[in-house]
Order: sequence, then structure tokens, then C-alpha cells
Amino acid sequence: MEREKINSRPSILLLMAVAFLVTGSVGARFRLISRLRDWQGLGQTPQFTESIFAQRAAAPVQGIDKLRRDAEAGDAAAQNALGDLYDEGREVQQDRIQAIEWYGKSAAQNFAFAENNLGYAYEHGLGVPQDYTQAIQWYRKAVAQDLPIAENNLGHLYENGLGVPRNYAQAIDMYRKAAAHKHAAAENSLGSAYENGLGVPRDFKESIGWYLEAAAQNFALAENNLGYAYQHGRGVPQDYDLAIAWYRKAAAQNLAPARNNLGYMYQSGQGVPADAAQAVSWFRLAAAQSFAPAQACLGHAYEHGEGVAQDYNQAIEWYRKAADQGDAQAENELGAAYYSGHGVRKDPKQAVQWLRKAAAQGNTEAHRNLEIVQRNRKIPSNPVDQTKATATP
Repeated sequence: MEREKINSRPSILLLMAVAFLVTGSVGARFRLISRLRDWQGLGQTPQFTESIFAQRAAAPVQGIDKLRRDAEAGDAAAQNALGDLYDEGREVQQDRIQAIEWYGKSAAQNFAFAENNLGYAYEHGLGVPQDYTQAIQWYRKAVAQDLPIAENNLGHLYENGLGVPRNYAQAIDMYRKAAAHKHAAAENSLGSAYENGLGVPRDFKESIGWYLEAAAQNFALAENNLGYAYQHGRGVPQDYDLAIAWYRKAAAQNLAPARNNLGYMYQSGQGVPADAAQAVSWFRLAAAQSFAPAQACLGHAYEHGEGVAQDYNQAIEWYRKAADQGDAQAENELGAAYYSGHGVRKDPKQAVQWLRKAAAQGNTEAHRNLEIVQRNRKIPSNPVDQTKATATP
């Protein structure tokens, strides 16, 4: 199965943690934190918090105690940083209600980072009920202070029509403002916009320019997108070696889609000798991060004995994990399995249920398989050429 193309505006957010401090302006719609929120990008940490953490590394108790004293004394930056600790459960027991309280105290003093963090909390329902309208209000407060991460976050809401009517032009405007401050996630978002013609004319070469800007800041999503561009010759000459190189850079940052993409390259022998075992190794790493396309790829490997011993039960387990996240290819495979009885008891009703789910997402193989089921004909033993699954823009 070919890996998905992942941009900075996901439909599924997966929480993947990597604990290390981050400097510079990288982050995709995230609060100011110091770990990988998910496979989209890295959070920022304001300079104040970085200095506190540096002291804490040598003397953890004094560091957190000083931070709390400063916060209780009314220091807005310290209040925001303490909110971050409560939100993440670092040095204190995780308590998102407390996090919101401290963010609120900081935002009451017009501290832009805290305003952004409250926007993020309302966007994702962390410590407060999910409320896109509130998220927009808080992001706008931070945007009024020219905070790049808030500009990028507000752009995301406009792009996806969350709390506001979808407006690509407004999204592009926000991304440009953030990119003017070298915000890597916004640069990547602009690259995606030009690649897909969202709010701007489609221009692959322009998209490459923005991806390169973001990749220069080690932004993993942009590295992955450059790998995709070189693999398929979009805006650059097709070059599997460079595709592999960019995928490896992103995979080194534990980006699940890049790991999955490397698995596909080993599976198909593009840029590297075909190696089913290596492919499975990369798929497994990405699947361990709950990345649905990789889980479906593992299911395919187990079903057909590619790089692993054939095991229909394992195949079903991985297909189900992916299907439960809405992966259309896995839904199609489960439908085929229920019809053929591979790894599960034959159940035509279950087969139709899963095939309809996949077909509703535009999976062409599921449409064909549904027709076969409805005509009461046997589904082909390999109904899907998974290495040719369409990449998602």
C-alpha cells in the first residue's frame, strides 16, 4: 500500500510524545510545549520557559518552586509556563483544569502565548468543552499581537471551516503572516496550498520553495512532503534517492507518515533494493504510533506473507485497527475478509457493512467488491493492488 501524503492540516490528530526542548519557530497549530504533539510538527517554548527549564535540569525542585512563586506573584510568562506543566503533567500531576486556570491568569494580562494556548485548548477540548468559537476568539487576541503560531492556528481553522465558514483566502493570509516570521508550519501550509491549489493557483514549483523553507528549519512534515515530491516528480525531477533522503530525515524525527513512506519504498524497490522485511520493519514503527495507513500495510503483509509469516488472524487485527480509524483501504480489506472467511467467520452482512464504509469514502475497489457481493459472486483472492493505493493530498 502506498503511503499517505500528509500535510499540516490533518483530519486525524494522533498524540505522539517525544520529550525534548525545542527552540526556534516550529509548530503546527500547537500550544507552546516541548514535545511532539503528533506527527504534524513540534511545539514552541518561549524563551522564558527555556531558561527556567535549563535551571531545572540542574536543580529540578528549585526550578519548579521558583516558577510557581513567580506565577503566584503575577508574572504572566511564569503563569503560562506553569499552565504548560499542568497540561503536560511535567513536574506536577497532570491537571488540565489547573492548566486552564493558569493560562487564564496569564491571558488576563494580555500574554499572547497564553491566549494562543487557550485557543488551542478550546479547539481540542483540553480542560474545557470543545468550542471553536472560543478558540477563534482567543487566537484572534494573540494574532492581534502578531504571534506567528496563533496566525498559523487561525489559518488552520479558516482552511478547514472550524467555527467559521471555510475561507481559503483568509487561511492563506494568516499563513503568509506567520511565514513572514519564518514560522515553519505556516511555510509548510503554504507549500501544501500551492501543491493542491487551495486559495492560490496550483504551482508545484512554488510549493517546493515553501517546503524547502520549512525543511531548512528541520520541520518534519515539510521533509516528508519533499520526499513525496521527489518520489513523484511534482515540481522537481523525479529522484528516488532524494525521496529516500528526505523521508529518512523526517523519519529520524519519528514522523509516522515518513516511516510508512520508507516502508513503501522498500516494498516497491524505489530508490532501494526491494526488501519486504525492511518494509515491514518501517510499517511496524509507524503502526506503533497508531498511524492507520501503516496498520493497513501491516495487515496486507500478514495476509500475503510478505516480509512476515502469513497469518490471517494478525492481518485481521491490523486491518481492524486501521479501519477503526476510518482507513478506507482497511475497511475494504475487512469487507473482503468477511466475505471470503480469511481470518474471520464468513459473514456477508459484515462484509457489506465494511465495504459500504469504504465505498462511501470513494474507495474504487470497495465499489467493485460491493458489486461482486451484490451479484453473489466470489470476491477475488487479492481484490486490491495495495501498492497502487492513491495517496491522500
